[in-house]
Amino acid sequence: MTSIFHGYKNGNLYDRHTFHGIIQIKINQTQILSSYERDLIQSVTDALAKHLSLKNTVHQQIQQGLINERENISRELHDTVAQSFLFLKIQINSLHVRHDKFSRQALIALRIIKEEITLASQQLREMLATLRAEKNHYDLYESLQSLIKGFNHRLGFQIEFYYRLTHQIIPIGHRRHLAQIIREALNNCYKHADASWISIRIYPIGKNIITVISDNGRGIHQEQIKTQFGLAIMRERVTLISGKMKIKKRKQGGTEIEIQFSLQDEQHNIKNKNDY
Repeated sequence: MTSIFHGYKNGNLYDRHTFHGIIQIKINQTQILSSYERDLIQSVTDALAKHLSLKNTVHQQIQQGLINERENISRELHDTVAQSFLFLKIQINSLHVRHDKFSRQALIALRIIKEEITLASQQLREMLATLRAEKNHYDLYESLQSLIKGFNHRLGFQIEFYYRLTHQIIPIGHRRHLAQIIREALNNCYKHADASWISIRIYPIGKNIITVISDNGRGIHQEQIKTQFGLAIMRERVTLISGKMKIKKRKQGGTEIEIQFSLQDEQHNIKNKNDY
C-alpha cells in the first residue's frame, strides 16, 4: 500500500506478518504515478522486505546454533573437567589425612594446590552457569554481583562496585565478554597484586561504555603488560568487542585498567563472533 504525503510516496516494507519499516520516494506533489510506476515501487518494497526477512531468519538460525553449541560445550565440560577437579580434590583431602607423614613445606604445597583447585572449580561452575543461561536473559549486573561476591570471600575484603548503566542496550556478546574481562582482572589481582582495596566502576559516556578496575597493590611493570598471560586474554576479548584497553600504574600505588567500547551502530551491526 502506498500514499502521497507532502510530495513523498511511502512504501511499506511488509513481509507476511512482519513490518520492517517504510521507504520514502520523493516525487512532484502534483504528479500522478502511472500503473507501471506504482508496480515498480511495490516490487522494490516487496524485494527489500523479503531481503530483510531472510536476513532476520538467517540471524535467528545462527543464534540458535550458538545456543546449541554452548549447551554441548557445557555438557562436555561438566562430564570431563568438572569430574577431574572433583577427583583431584578427593585425592588432596586424602593426603591431608596423612599430614604427619609430610614435611611442613609439602603441607604448604598441598594447601596451595587445594586452594588453586577450589578456585578453578568455582570458576568452572560460574562459566557453566553462564553457558547455560538463556541467551536473551543474561543479566550483566547480576552476573557481576555474583562474581564479586565470590572474590570478596577469597580476598578477605569487600570490592567497591559502582554500576551506572540504566537504559543502555548492550549486545549479549559484549555483556559476556565484559564479565569475563572483569573476572580475569580480579583473578590477576587475587594472584599477583597483593592488594587490600579494589574498585570496579562501569558507567556510560555518550554512546561509550567505560569500565575501570583499580587496585592498591604492587603495581605493574611495563614488561608485564606485554607478556602477562592474563592480560593477553583480556586484550583478546576487548578486541572482540571492538574496544580499547589502557593499563597504567596509579599515582597512589597499584594498577588501573580502563576498558572502553562503543554502542554506536551496534544494533545494526551485530558481529556473530561476539556471541560466544
